[in-house]
Amino acid sequence: MIDVERFWGWTENAREVKMDMEEMVAKLRAGEPLYGKSEMDVYHQQVAASQSRYSQLKFRIIPTR
Repeated sequence: MIDVERFWGWTENAREVKMDMEEMVAKLRAGEPLYGKSEMDVYHQQVAASQSRYSQLKFRIIPTR
């Protein structure tokens, strides 16, 4: 059986959580931005995030005919 929540990234396993935490702590200690530097202004970042968030779940609303 496929773990659907795991497949969609809604749950993570302990190994991935630990690796991510170590990476983020190292970046903070080095004074680097956590997710890199964006060339987009804040408004456009928010627009892109709101349009892409859970977009893969909205495919059912697209007409098939």
